[in-house]
Amino acid sequence: MANTQLWTVDKDTPFQLAGRHVDPARREITYAGNTSVVEPRVMALLMQLCETPEKPVRRDALMDAVWPGSPGAESSLSNAVSLLRQALHDQPSDAGERLIKTVPKIGYCLTAAPARSQVAQEALQARTRLGVIALSAALLAASVLWLFGWDQHAPEEIADNRLFVVVTSIESERSLRPLAHALSRDATTLLERSNMYRVADPSEAYRVSAGQLDADLVIEATLMESEAGLQLSATWSRKGSVDAVRDFDVAPGAVLTLRDQWLEAIAVETALIAGTGDDRADTSPEDRTETTVNLPPTTNNADAFEAYSNGLYLASQYRPELMPEAIENLERAIQLDPEFAMAWAQLGRSLMQAGSHQGVLRPGATRVRARDALIKAVSLQPDLALAYEALGDYYNCVAREPLLAQRAFDQLFKIAPDFASPAYTRLLLLHYDKNQAVAQIDKHSRRYPDSLTWRLIAAQHFLAADELAPALRLADDALTMAPNFTEAKLTAAKIRSSIGEHDDAIAMLDTLSAEAPAATRIAAHHVIALARAGRQQEAIALRDTTLDNASDAKATHLAMVYAWTGATDQAFIALDTALEEREFGLCYVATEPIYAPLRDDPRFERIVQVMRGAAVN
Repeated sequence: MANTQLWTVDKDTPFQLAGRHVDPARREITYAGNTSVVEPRVMALLMQLCETPEKPVRRDALMDAVWPGSPGAESSLSNAVSLLRQALHDQPSDAGERLIKTVPKIGYCLTAAPARSQVAQEALQARTRLGVIALSAALLAASVLWLFGWDQHAPEEIADNRLFVVVTSIESERSLRPLAHALSRDATTLLERSNMYRVADPSEAYRVSAGQLDADLVIEATLMESEAGLQLSATWSRKGSVDAVRDFDVAPGAVLTLRDQWLEAIAVETALIAGTGDDRADTSPEDRTETTVNLPPTTNNADAFEAYSNGLYLASQYRPELMPEAIENLERAIQLDPEFAMAWAQLGRSLMQAGSHQGVLRPGATRVRARDALIKAVSLQPDLALAYEALGDYYNCVAREPLLAQRAFDQLFKIAPDFASPAYTRLLLLHYDKNQAVAQIDKHSRRYPDSLTWRLIAAQHFLAADELAPALRLADDALTMAPNFTEAKLTAAKIRSSIGEHDDAIAMLDTLSAEAPAATRIAAHHVIALARAGRQQEAIALRDTTLDNASDAKATHLAMVYAWTGATDQAFIALDTALEEREFGLCYVATEPIYAPLRDDPRFERIVQVMRGAAVN
């Protein structure tokens, strides 16, 4: 038997296990040239078995270590063992022995002992030689940080020499807005597939024209109907100076031809500008289109593309009353072309949005349809990153199946390692490691320093992680960038309420409530801010007059409101309703400070465990 006292595994050191290379930090297992990325708890299970190799480990000990306090850990353990065996390529030997052996009525046993890899051994020796120097440097750094103060979430300056490109939302008359929106999105998607550019979302374009974004290159276009059909005019401009102008004319109904010409021009013109800088050659449009461009896949059916464009545009408005029509258009696109992967993906996302997010449709009637649509999308187009992200979000927040969620995200990051995924942050916050979630939020807020959208996403996720200082800083940045944007004002008010700046928070919410008196989300946070400020009677009065009889009030918002106004039993009734309705907001229940009044109640832990996928009686 191996002498395990000489070396124990740790989560940062790669090791060998019966011919497999295991990298715990990356959650990777490599065997015979094939690498598998496993879920965090699957790797945690392997690490537990490695602690006492060749000795049985009881099932209850494994469950307590990997799924502490989870009543549903029994089935989770069985699933995790199955996934771990797959990743290890653990097949029975001629004698019927497995690397992970099931010990009947007891648990599991690792039949081989781990060994330090040569690379890890050399790294350990190097770390030992440098230990004294590192310790001295650490002590010096700690002294400096103590003397001058430190914000652990201060944005890190990242040198990024890529061309910062903004594709503005194409201007058009009302009847052409869906097509214009689809063409804008396709252009952004095409540029994002290259490592040459840092691309701003089209929703940021309006801030460009107002001088809020200092872009290297702005691509603007106008779409109109002409006597001959459709006409698209586009310009590529740097710092106000026009570099290129392209015009496209197509016959009526030739939207797919227009799309291909537009995207080819996007790829070629932008590449020429990025490649030649200020010395760009004066080449003719005919010369510029000789480059072969790998266009994002779509459909060959013009009517299907039109229906898809209508559905995409309506869904992008984020207005509950438009979602049924958006879904109808996307379903029509799929009827016209059943192989249209992007239509399947957008249908799945829209069904999730209309069901669990907005409550427009009953979640029970939409969640299976959403799942099936997303699975169909990735089966048709295996590199469709947005579909994998939505699928991961579905399994995490709606289906409550964290292992499947993690597998979807692993596939997403194989396709697009630098994909910015708020959905993955939700998984980390709910299930695994808040520190990992904070690191993920930091990463994306630094990667998109010019983006209003990402400032708000990062601010709200920092708030959900109970990291209030960076949340406030980013919210204030967003508010400076867009002082009249409702979401920026509401985010700043929520965070100010959380940190005790009650007067400022209430003043902001007073203004928002006056602007949108029927908005139940604003009303809910208004009630909470009043309650936090000790103005309980005003909070209860606002709750009773605005929220109690509101047909569109979400159960999660009601739960928060009841919690802060002392109606604890009603708060848990509302949370049970939110669980039943699969409301998306419960993804933040494990960490969000707004649930603080309920955390000490035993009923609250049951809510958290249900969201984590545990079977709770």
